[in-house]
Amino acid sequence: MEISPEDANLVFVGGVNIWRSGNTGTIWALSAHGYGFGGAPWVHPDIHFLKYHPTRSGVLYACNDGGIAVSTNDGDTWRDISKGLRIQQYYSLSTTDLQVNLTLA
Repeated sequence: MEISPEDANLVFVGGVNIWRSGNTGTIWALSAHGYGFGGAPWVHPDIHFLKYHPTRSGVLYACNDGGIAVSTNDGDTWRDISKGLRIQQYYSLSTTDLQVNLTLA
């Protein structure tokens, strides 16, 4: 969740999508959609962190499993800025109690 430092009524919440409220959470609208539907821009789903830039007005970052997206207009439009990042996520891992003696040559 992030609140605009310039307008306390402007609130963003992340999850699969990014939701925006201009009235402190009474009514919500889709700011970005993780699947590209609903008339909102696509942003990689599973938003973990939203943060406004400390000195640039209207600049909001969304951190997700796929990297980082940025909006320069308080969530009206979004742009992926993850190019060049080496991102990998593990969904499962398994282990065994079996002890195997390996000889490395």
